Amino acid sequence: MNNEYLTQFDAVDRPQILTDARGMTVEMLYSQALLQSRSLPSNQGSAGNRRNSQYFYDVPNRLTEIQSEVDLAQYQSRVGYAYSGFSQLRSLIRLMNGNPKNTQAYFDPLGRLARSLDFLARETQIAHAPFCVATQVTTPRGVQRLTNYDTLCRTT
Repeated sequence: MNNEYLTQFDAVDRPQILTDARGMTVEMLYSQALLQSRSLPSNQGSAGNRRNSQYFYDVPNRLTEIQSEVDLAQYQSRVGYAYSGFSQLRSLIRLMNGNPKNTQAYFDPLGRLARSLDFLARETQIAHAPFCVATQVTTPRGVQRLTNYDTLCRTT
């Protein structure tokens, strides 16, 4: 059995039905050019029922919430998003083991991600060199990663 999918597209070339080699399908429903719901095949934890998710957007069409079906026609929020006035992701809220976990993002005056704070209050810092030369990321464990860029801001 190969890892191949048969994909059916709608009239505006969005994936609508994906079928794997076992005949299992993923179905996606769109409205107003936005993904509204997704239906996945069952897995061992879903008791043979398809796994359904719904997507919710705000007025500027930014994804604000994903809800998953937990019982017949009963949905529970799994992921929530909050944005700044410049459409930068400020907060990501995930439901893990029944508890909401919040990760926050902070940006510098140029709109670049400067630091993030996860739900355990662990901080990741990102330092940007002027003129898109390098970026240094320091993880909560103190590990530093340096990324260099060429004159067109491509990684080298």
